[in-house]
Amino acid sequence: MKKGILILCAAGGVLIAALVLIEDSESPKIAVAGDNNSPATVVVTDVKKTVVESEIRSEESGTTSSQSPLDNPYFQLKPEEMVAMYEWGDARGYDVDGRFTLAYESMDQETLLALANQNDPKAHLVLANRILALAKEERSSSQDVDPIEKFDAAEKHLYEASVLGYSSTLNELSELMRLRSIRDFKGRQEWILAAYKFAYISEQRGDPNAGTNLEVLRRAYPLSDADNQSILIQADNTYNEMSLQRANLGLPEFDNTTSPEAQAAIQRLKEYAQEITKKLAESLTNKQN
Repeated sequence: MKKGILILCAAGGVLIAALVLIEDSESPKIAVAGDNNSPATVVVTDVKKTVVESEIRSEESGTTSSQSPLDNPYFQLKPEEMVAMYEWGDARGYDVDGRFTLAYESMDQETLLALANQNDPKAHLVLANRILALAKEERSSSQDVDPIEKFDAAEKHLYEASVLGYSSTLNELSELMRLRSIRDFKGRQEWILAAYKFAYISEQRGDPNAGTNLEVLRRAYPLSDADNQSILIQADNTYNEMSLQRANLGLPEFDNTTSPEAQAAIQRLKEYAQEITKKLAESLTNKQN
């Protein structure tokens, strides 16, 4: 059987909702804010060109498009919305067209480290994803391998990228903390609280994945009111520490805004994600019946 996985706004991946079919599965799931180790990555190219050509064809024929979101995965986004998405994605560490880190992927470790030391957030992101990919590969080959050192190194790069302005990496940090809770049973609660903390900071930054991330955490790892209040305070403190680090680097305050055009585009993607999930669930239900 195949499973439909809906990937929405994947850091280091693609800023679009996309349906991917993967073998040997039971039911549809939603994968949100994944990294390069996500089950699949969908690369969207020439989106703006597709949108513009579609608009031209409609104008020439004197008709309006009757396509539904499921017929047109690009939703015929307005050119200004697509441009706004590119700009927003570049500033927040999200890939809109599959080329966000392309120039960095072929760089050797030494070059990437040099760029990271020059406060290049994209270099930090690529280094973190390489480290996590290696940790995953090592764990696959031997369960005796302890990934703690690699997790520490990846955490450092994701944190630095977050200080430098990315919000996608805050979601990756939250997911990394959750993974660490699985590996470290004794420190499980500490890592879960850290996962919440970075999700809350992502929310402060206005990241569209923060809400979904928090919802998943609350369902899987509910907190007491006291713990939740405590972690909110910790999130504020860490956010302030990051802001101070930015000031020391001569950087402006965090820009936590999203332009109306980018908001409109992101909302269309979310609506598509909801619609395609509904259609997939109906399809699987019909097959089972």
